Amino acid sequence: MKLHPMRMSGIALVAVAALALTACGPSSSSPGASDPIPIGAVSSTSGQITFPGVSESAQAVFDRVNQEGGINGRQISYTVEDDQATPALAAQGARKLVDQDGVYAMAGGISTVDCTANAAYYEQNSVYSLPIGASQACFGSGVIAPVNTGPYLNTELLYYYASNELHGKRVCNVQNNNPGGNEALDQSVKNWQDDTGGQFALDIRSLTSTSPASGVVQQIKEANCDVIVLGVYSELFVSMMKAADEQGLTGVTWVSPGTVFTEDVGLALKGNGQKIYLGSEFLPYTTADSGSADLQDYLQLMKKNNIPVGSLQEGGYVAAMALVDVLKGIKGDITRDSVGAALKDMNVQTTMVGTPLKFGVQGNNAGPNKAIMMVTLDPSSGSWMPVDGKWFTKAS
Repeated sequence: MKLHPMRMSGIALVAVAALALTACGPSSSSPGASDPIPIGAVSSTSGQITFPGVSESAQAVFDRVNQEGGINGRQISYTVEDDQATPALAAQGARKLVDQDGVYAMAGGISTVDCTANAAYYEQNSVYSLPIGASQACFGSGVIAPVNTGPYLNTELLYYYASNELHGKRVCNVQNNNPGGNEALDQSVKNWQDDTGGQFALDIRSLTSTSPASGVVQQIKEANCDVIVLGVYSELFVSMMKAADEQGLTGVTWVSPGTVFTEDVGLALKGNGQKIYLGSEFLPYTTADSGSADLQDYLQLMKKNNIPVGSLQEGGYVAAMALVDVLKGIKGDITRDSVGAALKDMNVQTTMVGTPLKFGVQGNNAGPNKAIMMVTLDPSSGSWMPVDGKWFTKAS
């Protein structure tokens, strides 16, 4: 199968001379013509909070490259360290990858603790990372460029969508408690309030995985919400939609981040009577007829490797494809130094995201991906359908 490359522009992809780095050996020595290209990821593949299929989608991309001869004859060796959503294991995994395995870069990982535990360490060792950002610490480091919008910018965009597009009069905010991200969420709320003058009719930011769905829905009913921005994990999300049906809650609209944009969630809500919109961080995988060759390639690759499709899995694919394009453009030796220099200057454009992927994007919720595309639930089939096929940003 021929690899479908993403489009790139304005990239200064040059090999650089050996730099003085804290890390030794792998970054400065010239590799052999047949030596593998070591790439790593710290990801939560087991434990209390997991993201199945994300690193597998990245692995599928790298496997295909290897089957087609690799990068200038060199195979990509991809190693994923499971941190079980534990900071100590995240730090341990990163040090194994960087110090022992000598990885040139990180790509396709997703973890709620990796960036918090390791951002300074990656920067110290000039190891660049293309993760799917699940914590605010991923959005601000000079060596980390999450390929997704991120949980807090995604939520902030939903506030604007609720008031500006859905014209909510009594917008309610119902969110998980996330000690590592509460400050970022507070800032997102403030940005929306300052820009629109809006205030929430109900503001809950303390939910956990064990919060009673029926009790939360009752509070929403009592507050007479008309649009609810709901940021919870999939299990509680499904429970709340079912509880809303059971309590006869009608005339409201729910908007949630793309973290619950999966086939399983849609099928679990087949026949549900609630009006639901999700903000997809990537081109919705349900829009196979969108004309995007990148999306078609993603869907075909996932099918070939028996990997469930989903929004977060798209992130693994996007990160791996972006890194492959960067590796293919490097002239001369591929080392940690040259990979870092190429990633630093990359500008990857793909129809899978709404804005170009690059490093060094500054500001609140810093990161290159600044857009979402809305999908809505078709209750008759349990599938997610695009709303208008347009990318939504704060400037929309």
